[in-house]
Amino acid sequence: MRFRILFVVICFCPFVITGKKCYETRCCAGYYLNASGVCVVCPRGLYGVQCSTPCERGYFGELCNSKCHCPVELCNASIGCVREQVCPLGLYGINCSVPCPQGYYGKLCNTKCPCPDELCNSSIGCTNKHDCPLGFFGENCSAPCRPPLYGKQCNNRCDCSDEQCDAIIGCKPERVVLKFDPKSRPEILT
Repeated sequence: MRFRILFVVICFCPFVITGKKCYETRCCAGYYLNASGVCVVCPRGLYGVQCSTPCERGYFGELCNSKCHCPVELCNASIGCVREQVCPLGLYGINCSVPCPQGYYGKLCNTKCPCPDELCNSSIGCTNKHDCPLGFFGENCSAPCRPPLYGKQCNNRCDCSDEQCDAIIGCKPERVVLKFDPKSRPEILT
């Protein structure tokens, strides 16, 4: 016989608070802070602090409170039991017409991507097919180019000193300084 602990949303804050919001900038377990600063319930298939935990195998739905009544390999964390069929990777459902929920990939969309959702390909998982801003690279574009490299995905090489190499534009233009003495002619300093 298997027992499951019922998920109860209670915040442990300076004062005992129940509900969605624990602090001004933090939500209780089972909720996440959206772009508007409002705590909203986790997407189906996720639960926990900041919705960071996928459902245990065999459970699905809002806060993972529903149990699948099918083999665990046919239990989708978002929607529950799916019909056994051979769908292309990244699709599931009747006639394989439903794409994976954002952040999931693979056979029957049962695998959570371990990278940001925008880098998750529904067929193969995490990719680096993301256009990083000039001067940055990496899985989430957080790493700046290091001299002597610069530009898109750091694929260009500076032909100047590392000190003169800028991660975005490459070699910095030389500064020209005009020194002016009213008693003499101007001279150019470089």
